[in-house]
Amino acid sequence: MKSDEIIYHIPVLKNESTKFLVTNKNGIYVDGTMGGGGHSEEILKIISKNGKLIAIDQDNDSHNFANKRLSKFQNQIYFVQNNFSNIKEVLQSLSIKKIDGILLDLGISSHQIDESTRGFAFMSDAKLDMRMNKLQNLSAFEIINNFSAKELQSIFFSFGEIRESKMISRMIEKSRIEKKIETTTDLRKLIESKFKGPNAIKLLARVFQSLRIAVNRELDALEICLRDVYEFLNPGARIVVISYHSLEDRIVKNFFKEKANPIVEKNYFSKSNFGKPELNILTKKPIEPSADEILKNSRSRSAKMRVAEKI
Repeated sequence: MKSDEIIYHIPVLKNESTKFLVTNKNGIYVDGTMGGGGHSEEILKIISKNGKLIAIDQDNDSHNFANKRLSKFQNQIYFVQNNFSNIKEVLQSLSIKKIDGILLDLGISSHQIDESTRGFAFMSDAKLDMRMNKLQNLSAFEIINNFSAKELQSIFFSFGEIRESKMISRMIEKSRIEKKIETTTDLRKLIESKFKGPNAIKLLARVFQSLRIAVNRELDALEICLRDVYEFLNPGARIVVISYHSLEDRIVKNFFKEKANPIVEKNYFSKSNFGKPELNILTKKPIEPSADEILKNSRSRSAKMRVAEKI
């Protein structure tokens, strides 16, 4: 493995996540966001030879890399090229009825950021793409050049919490009449023509985040996965989720709360009509990387990990 590849695939919160996840060394676990295989490798080191890991990722590049990295564990691992939102379909196809835990390390992988041709980063010049699954039709180019200003405004506001959503959407709509916005540089220059300085960098980051989330339906995928995987959890099985922005973290937090304090009947006059708890939240506050980890891997700085256990 090249030195740069080692950097690209450092798993975030490696020790903390695997310590929480693996409670039965003979169990069956899911890495729903395999990426370069960093977390998968740590899980496989901990579980016994009787244990199994289902490693899921929709990106073919990730599978090519991880297959080599994890080749020595080939008798313990199932590689599945799919989106983790299809977790129910994946487990059923493998005739797996119950699992002992699932790990989701959300967001974009370091490899995807650094592969300039994928169009995820505004710091490099590439065709607007942002597809984690290269086989899907919808891309950032399609959204920027064909979605209405109203649709763009909704994407920027909902997925980037951008106050200037309306202004940016109109700028895009006006600019693409004269010439299509084809590359990351085209989009960056358009935004920088109106916004300057450090604020422009923050705004660009949010615009690109919004597009990536929209292209890959990331928030929908997370909600679907959490709800569908729940029925496959053994008692004592754990859900470990590492998120990188407030939208993801909010979904995880609310799902955990809903299962920890299920409401059995809506009652306008009472807020205490709860059912039997189904999840035990193990992290009252999200776990964040240490200063030492952030120093070694700056991309971990915004990570937050939440953990819950099936009762």
